[in-house]
Amino acid sequence: LLDITQTDYISIPYVAPRNEIEQALVHAWEKVMEIEGIGIHDNFFALKGESIKALQVINLLRKDCLK
Repeated sequence: LLDITQTDYISIPYVAPRNEIEQALVHAWEKVMEIEGIGIHDNFFALKGESIKALQVINLLRKDCLK
């Protein structure tokens, strides 16, 4: 597995979502992770993501897609 350090994460340039799918994913990540400014190249695990948060993201995406 990749070992991404905090320094590596900080050096990743922000890239905004480019389409509706990326926007939905970023929105779900930001809501679940309680972090603003997540870009499309950010790493879920570097942001302290874990299995419970992954399930919350999936659940939120399912709810948003059913609207």
